[in-house]
Amino acid sequence: MNSGSEQSITGSLFWKLCERFGAQVIQMVVSIVIARILEPTEYGSVSMLAIFINLATVFVESGLSSALIQKTDADEADRSAVFFYSMGMAMLLYLLLFFCSPFIAAFYGMPQLESLLRGLALVLFPGAFNSLQISILSKRMEFKTQAKCSLASVAAAGSIGIGLALMGYGAWALVVYQLGNKLLTCLLLHLHLRWLPKFGFSVRSTIGLFKFGVKLLGANLIDTLYHNLESLIIGKKFSAATLAFSDKGKMFPLVLIDNVDGAIQSVMFPSYALKQDDMPGLRMLLLKTISASTYLVFPLMVGLACAAESLVWIILGDKWMGAVPFLMIYCAISSLFPFQTAGLQALNAIGHSGDYFRVIMAKRLIGLGLLVAAAILFDSPFAILGAAFVGEVVGTVLSAIPLQATVGVGLAQQLRACLPNFAMALLMGCAVFSLTLCGLPYPLMLLMQIAVGTAVYALESVLLHNENFEMVKGIAMKAVRGKKAN
Repeated sequence: MNSGSEQSITGSLFWKLCERFGAQVIQMVVSIVIARILEPTEYGSVSMLAIFINLATVFVESGLSSALIQKTDADEADRSAVFFYSMGMAMLLYLLLFFCSPFIAAFYGMPQLESLLRGLALVLFPGAFNSLQISILSKRMEFKTQAKCSLASVAAAGSIGIGLALMGYGAWALVVYQLGNKLLTCLLLHLHLRWLPKFGFSVRSTIGLFKFGVKLLGANLIDTLYHNLESLIIGKKFSAATLAFSDKGKMFPLVLIDNVDGAIQSVMFPSYALKQDDMPGLRMLLLKTISASTYLVFPLMVGLACAAESLVWIILGDKWMGAVPFLMIYCAISSLFPFQTAGLQALNAIGHSGDYFRVIMAKRLIGLGLLVAAAILFDSPFAILGAAFVGEVVGTVLSAIPLQATVGVGLAQQLRACLPNFAMALLMGCAVFSLTLCGLPYPLMLLMQIAVGTAVYALESVLLHNENFEMVKGIAMKAVRGKKAN
C-alpha cells in the first residue's frame, strides 16, 4: 500500500469514526434520556415494530448501494435506476405495512401498535434516498461530509424526541425522533450533493448491478430476519418490558461495534475493491484489518461486560437493572462480529457476492433453527440469546470457508492475527472485574473500572510492542495534523 493510499484510508477512517462514534453517542444519549422518562413497556412497544421496519429496509436498499460502490464504472444511469427502484419499493412496502398494521397489533395484543407502525414506516422513504446518496459519497471517500450531516441531523432530531418525551407523548417520542433523523439526514446530504435522478436511464446497462444486488438482498434478508427473530420471540413469548431490557442490553455493545468495527469495515470496503487484482496485498490488508478491529473490540466488550452492573445503574437507573444479564450476553455475541464482517466485506468487494449469499444463507438458516428450538424447548429469554451466541460461532466458522478458497485467508490465520489482542483483553477483564468485589458505590466503581481497564490495556500494548497500538496513535496524530493543515 503506497503512502498516498494509506493517508487516504487514514483520513477516511478518522471521519468515518467521527460520524459513527459521534452520531451513535448522540443517539445513545437521546435513547437513554427518553428511556429514563418512559416506562420499559412503552419503550418495548416500539422495539416490537423493529423487525418489520428492518425487513422492509432490506428490500428498499437491497444491496444496490454496495453494488454501486463495487462497480468501477457506475454512471448516472446506474444511480437513477437504483433510485427509482428503491423509492418504488419503499412505496409498495409502506402500503403493505399500513394495511397489515391492525393484524400486527392483534398479534402482540397491543392496539396502540397500529398507529405507531404506520408512523414509523415513513422512514422508508428518506432511507431509500439516503442509501443512494451515501453510496455516492462513499465511492468518492467523502466520509467527512457524511459525518457532518449525520451529526447535525441526529442532534436536532434527538432534541425534538426528548422534548416530546418530556411533554408526555410516550412511544411517539421515539417514532418522531427516528423519522426526523432520517428526514434531516436526507435533506442535508441533498443540499451537499444536489443530485437528482434522470428519467432516461437504461435498465439493460444496469443489469449487472441488479444481479450483484439481488444476491445481497437475499443474504441481507435472511441476516435481518435472524437478528430480529430473537426480539420477535421475546416480545411475543414474554413481555414488552422483557424485550425492552433485551434491547437496552443490546444497545451498549452494538453502539461500540457500530462505531469501531462498522466504521473500519465501511472504510475498508472500497479499499478492498481497489485490491481486486492484488491477492497478496488483499490478504495482508484483510489480516491487518481483523487484527486492528479485534484490538479495539475485544477490550471494549470484555470491559463492558465486567462493568455492566454499575453502568446500567448509573446511566439507565434502577428500573432498568433487568438489562444487566442481557448486556453481558450481547458482549460475548458482539465480540465475534469482526471475523465475519471483515471476511464478508472482502468477498463483496472483489465481486464474490454469490459466496457472500451462500454463507449468510447457511449460517442464518442454522441460526434460525437454533432460535426456534430454544424458544420451544426452554422458557427463558436467556436460552434464546444462548442460541444466538452458538449461531454466531457457527457463522464465524462458515464465513472462513469461502475466504480461504478465494483470498487464501483461513480461520486459523484470522485467529492467530487476533490471539494477542484476546489475551490482553482477558487479563484486563480480570483486573476490571476484581473491582466489583470491593463493595464500592456504583459511580466510584465505574470510574475505577474505566481507569484501571484503560491503564492495564495500554500498559500491555506498550510492553508487548503491539503494532495496533502504534496504528491507533498514528491515526490520531495524522488526523490532528490534517485538521491543523485544513
